[in-house]
Amino acid sequence: MRLKSLLIAGLLLLIAWMVGNYFLQEKPAQVPAGRSSEEAVPLPKPRLAVYSDRECLARNLAFETIGNSHSREGIGALLARQEMEAIARVVFRRKELGRRVGYRDTVCDTVYQEGAFSWTYKLPRNAVPTAPRRWLVMLAVADELLAGEFKHPWPEANRCVTNYKRTDNKWVGKNPAKWFKKNTEEVAVYGDHTFSCPKKETAAAR
Repeated sequence: MRLKSLLIAGLLLLIAWMVGNYFLQEKPAQVPAGRSSEEAVPLPKPRLAVYSDRECLARNLAFETIGNSHSREGIGALLARQEMEAIARVVFRRKELGRRVGYRDTVCDTVYQEGAFSWTYKLPRNAVPTAPRRWLVMLAVADELLAGEFKHPWPEANRCVTNYKRTDNKWVGKNPAKWFKKNTEEVAVYGDHTFSCPKKETAAAR
């Protein structure tokens, strides 16, 4: 009888270990449609992980721009930087407006707000580009932009910009495309993205 009890206890311990090991193991990151599986890789994700504004902004710059935006030269480098600055300005503008209009009050909370940026649905919070140089460049750019070191002017007409989408509508669903058309007015194009203001603000400015 004692042996039987010991066997049952051992079996229960084994089952508990197997279940715990399954839930604690790292799951592979999903990669957005149209991107290669090599473009992003998850790092070990600690529980209750805390991310800095620097990391959150760098991730947003990395995954909202095309894969070679960090390595272009000449005019291409200038245009890539201009696009990254415009993307960062959207984040900063939403942070400035904050919760009183439905956004968030920190850079990280703004980046990871539900529905804000599509890549956050498909990649884990700790995802980084597989190319080490790309990640380092994005971190450096994030440092500069957080310090207010912009290299390109931002016209006053762009101050109301709070949204953008791919100009060719790639990876933009039908419903989001309809929402953009109904609620926003395009004011500028930088890189692969068209930036827009809420229609009510552009109407008020006229």
